[in-house]
Amino acid sequence: MDQDGVIRSRQQFVETNSYADVIEYIESNAGWITDTDCAFKVAYIVEVVE
Repeated sequence: MDQDGVIRSRQQFVETNSYADVIEYIESNAGWITDTDCAFKVAYIVEVVE
């Protein structure tokens, strides 16, 4: 969330040689968000173009 209270998301572009490499990269760099009484892993694939 930014200083104005708006939820923002971070994106990153990755170039690899295969779908497997993309998925491995995302999974290895995904993070955990924790709060009171909840936790979830953040990793979301929007589009993979080969």
